[in-house]
Amino acid sequence: MRPALLALLLLAPAAAWGHGNPTETVGPLDIGGRLALLEVSSSASDPALGEDQQVSISLLDAGGGRTLRGVELGVRAERGEELLFDRQFRAEHGFVVFNFASSPGPVRVAEEDGSGFFASLLGFESRLVRVEGPGLADGGLYKFAVSVLAAEGASPAGPAVFSAGVSVPQTTRHHVSDPNYGPQHVDVITYYDAVSGFAYDPDRREISYHMPFEWTEENINQTLVVHEEVAFPPGFGDLLASGFEMDVNGVRVSEEAVNVDDFAEERVVHFTIFREELLRLMAEAGEGGMSFAIRPDGPRLSAVTDNGQYRVYAHAPGGLVPGEESEVLLWVTDVFLRDAPAEAEYEMSVSLGGGEIHAQSGTSPASGDPVSASFHVPAGGIAHLRVQLGGSERAAAEIPLVAGRAPPAPEGLREAALAWSRGGPDAPVLEAAGVGGAPQWLRQTAAAWISGEVGSREFAAALAYAS
Repeated sequence: MRPALLALLLLAPAAAWGHGNPTETVGPLDIGGRLALLEVSSSASDPALGEDQQVSISLLDAGGGRTLRGVELGVRAERGEELLFDRQFRAEHGFVVFNFASSPGPVRVAEEDGSGFFASLLGFESRLVRVEGPGLADGGLYKFAVSVLAAEGASPAGPAVFSAGVSVPQTTRHHVSDPNYGPQHVDVITYYDAVSGFAYDPDRREISYHMPFEWTEENINQTLVVHEEVAFPPGFGDLLASGFEMDVNGVRVSEEAVNVDDFAEERVVHFTIFREELLRLMAEAGEGGMSFAIRPDGPRLSAVTDNGQYRVYAHAPGGLVPGEESEVLLWVTDVFLRDAPAEAEYEMSVSLGGGEIHAQSGTSPASGDPVSASFHVPAGGIAHLRVQLGGSERAAAEIPLVAGRAPPAPEGLREAALAWSRGGPDAPVLEAAGVGGAPQWLRQTAAAWISGEVGSREFAAALAYAS
């Protein structure tokens, strides 16, 4: 599991929720003639296991940094649109820790002994408040409004209300029945807020989902970054692209926001949208949250050799057609020289159905021109292109290629099925599919097809059965 990255931001007194650092200190505040700072920190009980999430709130003396005593706080906490609690807390040692844990049933707030992560780290007793509820430790955007009511027997000279948004990373796994590569999965990792409406379009190789976002200058000015990731296994060949593009609400995000990590066990694509880019997106399409559309930026697939030295690109211009002669183009670059063309001895093989159907060797040109391989494709299935470079067994990479690609869905069917799955009419679906009437149960099948859980063949069979 990836280490949890927790982010928090404070603003006084506007109610804007943002994305910032694990620790934020604001102020100073005048409390009975004493200047005080409000510090909020966040961590996981066990980051390696991704268990309970903890947030601490403390009041510090601005002069010496010590924690003030006898602190009274009013704290209102929400996750998404759900109110978790709105209560007052007194902390004799000026330090309150909220421990968010997942459990069934309604949200419950309970006191615990002051022996949590932050108390042990800082070496003094704190007040620990356990908050339990469905999915509270799973991640998303946790919102706080913190009022400083008193400290060391004094009250603030004026209003002391702070708004905070704690963004806890959340991973959701989505199972996909790809018409070419079979059962696969896509992980969506969001470092801002929970996502919904996942869909996968195999014809466009496009991942889409939605995330809440407040399109206001106040919120964006308090937002350091919106960070999203998608990850998928190396066997999901259609997504092993050399690059990706992202749209937010139909507007293209700049290329600088995209980074592909080829070195993890799974292919991970990072999208890092900074404040300036968010302001541009707001001006062009800033309403209704964020609807993401993520797709490869070209036809070439890529893989990095096991030793991390070379990057191999492959493309079959006309596809691998069963029963015909087909061509694969191959490029070799040097990872450490920023993908400069690499002149290296290579051994290439293509296997299909457990047997080798082509092999060749040579030297990749330093000019950057591709190596061409032509061979007969005996049948359909997944062909595995393997390349070994420089005579080293560790300088090897493999890319899966489709032989006999499944035909695309009829034009207009996917859009009609998406609308129908969301409560729209069934007539456009039936017209696009060329079938007769359809029962209501088929609506669920249409939704599963849009999300990728049901393959095109299964959906076509369901349509034929329903007609």
